[in-house]
Amino acid sequence: GYRSQVVPVSVGATDEIDVELMPDAMELGAFTISRPNENPAFAILREVIARKPVNRPSRLSAYEYELYHRVRFDLNQFTEKAKRNLLLRPFDYIWDYADTTADGVNYLPILLTESSEEHFYRKQPPEYKQVVHGRRTVKFFKAPRISEFVEDMYIDPDIYENYVVILDHAFPSPINDHYKRNYDHKLFDSTYVVDGYPCYRIDFKPKGRSDVAFTGSMFIHDSTYAVVQVDLAFSIEANVNFVRNYWLRYNYQWLDSAQWFLHKSQVLADFTVVENSKEMTGFFGRKSTEVRNIVMDRPRDDDFYSGVDPVVMDPLALERDSAWWRIARRDALTQEEEELEEMVGRMNSDPKWKRIVSASKLIADGWLPAGPVDIGNAFTFYSYNEAEGSRA
Repeated sequence: GYRSQVVPVSVGATDEIDVELMPDAMELGAFTISRPNENPAFAILREVIARKPVNRPSRLSAYEYELYHRVRFDLNQFTEKAKRNLLLRPFDYIWDYADTTADGVNYLPILLTESSEEHFYRKQPPEYKQVVHGRRTVKFFKAPRISEFVEDMYIDPDIYENYVVILDHAFPSPINDHYKRNYDHKLFDSTYVVDGYPCYRIDFKPKGRSDVAFTGSMFIHDSTYAVVQVDLAFSIEANVNFVRNYWLRYNYQWLDSAQWFLHKSQVLADFTVVENSKEMTGFFGRKSTEVRNIVMDRPRDDDFYSGVDPVVMDPLALERDSAWWRIARRDALTQEEEELEEMVGRMNSDPKWKRIVSASKLIADGWLPAGPVDIGNAFTFYSYNEAEGSRA
């Protein structure tokens, strides 16, 4: 900088003033730049792994919670040729419900499922129980493969386990006990705030491009070293059958400043109808999960857990009305989901579609729907052998 100066001016006159700037030197304190001996993310990850037993809900004597799932599947990347398909040509109104993503991929919502459940856990003696209070599916067709994808998306794996199982593939967790073996980690920032919690942000990617491992980011609480949020993704390079891309996010909350618990999760998956195909008609799968009303350290007695099947279906689970579902989901369906219900109702009441469904069932199963009963089996209506001749 420069020294300050005071220069007089004449009042009421025009002055020409030359100001000579005089340098002003100051001495700065010394500072040192040092190179770390190791990746700074490793010190944080060691703390995360050391505190897994404390930060996992399984350390509690018992816990229970309500769970709400919503899963939607969209047909994507369909072409004009698909629209002219002989089977779908009489129902061209379904394309009025199609939309396009921000990056130009067209899609048509075709299936929606909802589930409202309660989950119960006891540590000693170990017991687990799930009660399904409501479940519904909105669709106009039968697709066993999509149904398998839907069931897979209902699962919420535990990020604290060494391996996270998705679609029958075991991915090493980014906080695996041997985290250096599978991932390159990078401490991106130490000043992030997620849901009000100060966090470290650590990014990670597989050591090898084709390794079965995640790419993503995780946000670690700066005092308890618990996972507050984690984003996990993998693509077609992971060689998971029928998957082009898969992304999921977990968010955790600190209950009573005593225990971290999964609060909500989101999944967005891009499935293909042909294995490992980047450019082919496929399906978007979207899932959102919310965990509510968590109760800790109140174990249920043995009578509550009695029974062979740990999953119990409420007798009315499949018969819940719209008023019940409005309370269960706590929020409204999106406009696309409401339009999906409208389209499915229109298809299921279309006489032409009913005839196609009946014919498909007859060809596939040998049974013809006829009101409240099915007529069949068509494959055994007539038979012939040399001893008995023709039989009907």
